[in-house]
Amino acid sequence: MRKKDLLLGALGFLLGCSSTFAQPSSGVYRLVAGRGTDMIMAENYETRGVVCQTKQEGTVYAHQYWEVSVADNNTCTVRNVYTGRYIQPQTGTSQMFQTGDAQNSLALTAKGDKWLLKSGSYLHCDASYNVVNWWDANNSASYWTFEPVTMTADEISAARADYQAYQAMTLDKEGYTAKLTKYFSDAACTTLNAAYAGSGDAELKAAMAADGLPAALQQMAVKVKNRSWGTREQEFRIHDYKPYSDASSWAGPLHTNPYSYMNNPTGLYAHTGDMLYVFVGGDVPEGATLYLGGQLGFDPIRSRNTGTELQKGFNVVRCTQDEMMFFVLYTVNTVDKTKKVADFPNLRIHIEGGVVTGYWDKERHTDADYVDLLALSTHPNFIVKGSRHIWHTTTAHMRTVMPNKVKQGIDWWDEMTRYQQELMGICKDVADGKRAAAPDNLTGGEDIYPTYFNNLMWARCGDGLSGLYATHYLTNYYGGSENLVLNYYPENNDFDVWAPAHETGHMNQEAINMVGTTEASNNLFSNLALFRTGKHMSRGGKISTVMRQFQQHVPWVSHDISDMMRMYWQLYLYYHMAGNNKAFYPTLFKLLREDPIYRPQGKVDAARESLHFVEKCCEAAGEDLTEFFEVWGFFEPINDVYCGDYADFYVTAKQEDIDATKARIKTYKKKNTVLMFIEDRIKAIPRTDGISGNKVTYDVPLGQAGDLGHYTEFVNGGTDSPVASYVYGRVAATVTMQGTGGVGFKVYDSVDSLVAFSNSYTFDIPMETAQNGTFRIVAVNADGTEVAVSSVGQSGTAEQKLAALNKALEQADTYLNLKDETQTKVGYYKGEKLRHLQELVTQARQAVTDGQSASYVQLTESLSAEILLLKQTADLTIPIVAGSYYSWKNYQHGRYSMVNGSGGVVNNVTTNLTDDYLWTFVPTTTPDLYYLKNKGTGCYVGSISQSVPVMAEATDTADAVKYYVLPVGDGTFYMQAETRGGYQVIHDAASQGHQTVGWDVGSEASHWYITLVGTAASATLETVGMPGISTGIAEMGAKAPAEEVMYDLSGRRISRKPVHGIYIVNGKKVFVR
Repeated sequence: MRKKDLLLGALGFLLGCSSTFAQPSSGVYRLVAGRGTDMIMAENYETRGVVCQTKQEGTVYAHQYWEVSVADNNTCTVRNVYTGRYIQPQTGTSQMFQTGDAQNSLALTAKGDKWLLKSGSYLHCDASYNVVNWWDANNSASYWTFEPVTMTADEISAARADYQAYQAMTLDKEGYTAKLTKYFSDAACTTLNAAYAGSGDAELKAAMAADGLPAALQQMAVKVKNRSWGTREQEFRIHDYKPYSDASSWAGPLHTNPYSYMNNPTGLYAHTGDMLYVFVGGDVPEGATLYLGGQLGFDPIRSRNTGTELQKGFNVVRCTQDEMMFFVLYTVNTVDKTKKVADFPNLRIHIEGGVVTGYWDKERHTDADYVDLLALSTHPNFIVKGSRHIWHTTTAHMRTVMPNKVKQGIDWWDEMTRYQQELMGICKDVADGKRAAAPDNLTGGEDIYPTYFNNLMWARCGDGLSGLYATHYLTNYYGGSENLVLNYYPENNDFDVWAPAHETGHMNQEAINMVGTTEASNNLFSNLALFRTGKHMSRGGKISTVMRQFQQHVPWVSHDISDMMRMYWQLYLYYHMAGNNKAFYPTLFKLLREDPIYRPQGKVDAARESLHFVEKCCEAAGEDLTEFFEVWGFFEPINDVYCGDYADFYVTAKQEDIDATKARIKTYKKKNTVLMFIEDRIKAIPRTDGISGNKVTYDVPLGQAGDLGHYTEFVNGGTDSPVASYVYGRVAATVTMQGTGGVGFKVYDSVDSLVAFSNSYTFDIPMETAQNGTFRIVAVNADGTEVAVSSVGQSGTAEQKLAALNKALEQADTYLNLKDETQTKVGYYKGEKLRHLQELVTQARQAVTDGQSASYVQLTESLSAEILLLKQTADLTIPIVAGSYYSWKNYQHGRYSMVNGSGGVVNNVTTNLTDDYLWTFVPTTTPDLYYLKNKGTGCYVGSISQSVPVMAEATDTADAVKYYVLPVGDGTFYMQAETRGGYQVIHDAASQGHQTVGWDVGSEASHWYITLVGTAASATLETVGMPGISTGIAEMGAKAPAEEVMYDLSGRRISRKPVHGIYIVNGKKVFVR
């Protein structure tokens, strides 16, 4: 049983609680919140706030009991049993109710078998378990149940007498301070005066008792005199606490989430009714506040004024909850920069009472101390304090997962946080030029941290927590993830560098966060952590994907998250890793703090958002980055394009605003035309974490991110890199480069507009450009100079011409392998349609065998023309037949077919295709856009989002989602939701038990073979061709028109005689030579 100086139990009142809830009459009650049966209305008697707390049994919880006096007019007064104060009126919406001495009547209204209490609006238990003023009478969190408590008038009086005794002590702090100065030489009561240092224990106690000092203070004095501290007790009871800046006040100027107020743990906790005696060694400086704040479980402290305000000398705090941890909140006002953090002294504080549980502090402890402190801890949670980050963890998990060492883990977290803050341009070391050398490569920014701002970040990880996320004052990691997110050491292959950096990045991303990038812009910091930790290559999409989206005129806001984050990373690669402007990101963040992006919910004007970002990037770089942002889709005009990014946004980019932005950034003399090509996954990179070998790839294997443009080629502005020298071959729309040097290639059309770019030797140009045949290709050097590239037929060697022909044969084989005589494999070719290609392949192979080099160019061109015709002619392939049924087999997981299961759409291995495995495509008025319907259940596929299981439960198309069914080009298809948002492609997630989820199109597990299983009697044919343009003009089964009807590829009907090119005649594509 716990001892207390003022023990309510000694008063002898016993409580008997009824098991039934009754209509209230005057009496004593627990008020049970509708938010949860274990949540009870209580008074926080330190702040006078009305809150909800977990229901507790015992004599020390009188602050959870209320004396209710009911009047005849359906009103009542509600008075706290412990303090004797009444609930006061509250008129501000969402504002907490307070208690006070004045009586106040609350309206009492029945709500079924529960009750509404009203004063202004309704007393409502909010999500933070504060009782606030709320308007909604139909919200269950505004309902209260009156649970009777048996309590006599004498017992109520005893409870209030106890509170009054406590209050008397708190109101006479100066008196107690004065008495203690007789015995101690310092206000923190750490050293006895000479007159008492040699006294006996009994003599000292008697003198203090004669002065009216309670037994607890007498025991403290004896302990100090005799140095009779318990194990590691003194280091936590007496400590010099640092000042910390105001987390909330700095969040606005820094454009971050607020960091933590919990920077000064005490290593002490207490239970309800426990008294803490706090002795402050000095005056609280002007411009500072000092509180002792209590904290429960994993809840953060959200205000510098939490808890009990402290002053020099004696203070007393009574604990209001069990297992409450305590933090010193020594908060200084530095946001106006008239004072620095260093202008405020440390304060020595001595705390008696409660339980010493300890914590680990990087500044004063070693790993050996950690083992000792972990064994000492008696609280369910354990704290680890670093220099920039603080962990709040489950003690039992730490003993299991990290029993022997912690320093290497918290060091990693501190460094990860440093990388982010320095990149943001807020750190003194960067502003002073101390981070200019590799691997930091940073200059510029402002001197803010730690001069004016020094709050730590708070990460919680433990029992009862779920998910990974960031919010105000904290990042969150589910219980059991300690080895994944805390326990860093190079040999721990389970440690996930990405997750902590990603969530911490959410805390810091606001300045660069555009619509659609909440899960992308923070990955600038995630990739930075990967690079600096030294084990992994960076993550994200490929340049080839960006080119495809550029050719499709995809606006920036509609890019996939995995691609968006590469835009931010390319800027880092070029300016920092390659060293071309080490002040770029610190300057950019500073500019965007001073003149921020404006992204309100609802309507968003790109002129103040994405285009504003473009202009600030150019200002930070001192360069015209038009071409870079052009290929990333920033200059695509859009009108109310929807983006769901934790809220609903509708983005508009007007052409006049785009033109104005381009005009302004073209005033920079230097034009950067190479930034689009930079990559860091072209060549192997040695590990830098002390482990031998090369860095590990993640989503893009080495060699699949391109052939050119490794970031090292751009060092010194690329002036030392090899000069490009190439010839090109072309088969249909596929271009193949032969040569050396440079960092990438660009293709311009007949009016000199950029239509393609690539850092790969093989890439596609638009079909229209290939058909037209008038274009020019340049190879780009790292310094931005361009070299014209001629065709292999014009200037290639015999060896290069042979290589071009072999490339054409390779592509031809791809098409020949897509022959399907059964005519059941959608996207494959009917055998007779490939006859001419087969004849050309036979001729070409014979020419190679015979060494007929003079015919190589002609044969290559013939193969190219035939493949172009195959690509452009939709009715050569096996079509989707609306009304027929198909199986969908995954490309990457070849044994798995999609089935509509009870827990959603999944993928199983089967040879027995029951109806649940069969799907039909219900056409819409848009070519290639379908509803996906399961035969077994008759239900349609619904919405899709990243990693979330796809469900086929919609019973009609009104509740279903339309999907584009589009060819990949290898006989497989991908199915993407109509909105074409990021991660809206149907995907077989092997890591989720082969659940079907939303993911991106680049993954091979998002590609599907579609095979006809059953044909409906009256099927309407709908063509899905190889990559190209769906005509949408005539159905394959339609009767031919009496007269010849001709369209161009844009769908416009024409009457003139066609010139060379591809046209649609009577519903079929015709190649006019």
